[in-house]
Amino acid sequence: QGFWLAFERMTNKRPLYAKTPVAIQMSLTFILVIFGWVLFRSETLADAIQYLQTMMGVAEPSTRELMVRPIHVAAAIAGAAAIWLFPTTQKLIHKPKLSWVLPLQLAFWLSLIHLHYVSHVPFLYFQF
Repeated sequence: QGFWLAFERMTNKRPLYAKTPVAIQMSLTFILVIFGWVLFRSETLADAIQYLQTMMGVAEPSTRELMVRPIHVAAAIAGAAAIWLFPTTQKLIHKPKLSWVLPLQLAFWLSLIHLHYVSHVPFLYFQF
């Protein structure tokens, strides 16, 4: 991701894709973030390359990666719907609506309660 920040500075913050449709812009951003996550979370560079090849259909997936259950598909569909249908944080900040306050507060407090009662919460940055 540091590469993309440097690239952005070199182009004076003018996106190269400014004239492309928003759906394509969002898709490209999503793909770049996914690649960044793979590099960040992989144990080794070889693991990252293998995983990226599998994602692109170049390498055969292991059987562990084939275990997609209906709940996984439902979660992916729900996540995609949330991304595409709900307003962005920029819209919420610039045009706040009172109807969003209670659901957001409720989600925040439910998250805190869940974290309190879960027995194990892995720390994402333990590798550092």
